[in-house]
Amino acid sequence: MNDLKVLFADIGLKLVPNLNGREGVDYFIENNQIYLKSIDLDTTERSIKNFQTRVRRIKC
Repeated sequence: MNDLKVLFADIGLKLVPNLNGREGVDYFIENNQIYLKSIDLDTTERSIKNFQTRVRRIKC
C-alpha cells in the first residue's frame, strides 16, 4: 500500500483513507472516492487459462 501512496505522490496526488469506509479498501484521491482491492494473481491466471481452454474446445 505504501508503494501505491508513493506512486500517487510522485504524480502530485494524495491518497487519503476514507474514515467512514472500510479500512484498507476505501480511499479518496482529491475529491474522488476510489475502492482498492488486491487480487490473487495465481488464481486469476488459472481462471484465464481455464477460460482459454474452454474457448478452444468450443471452436473445435
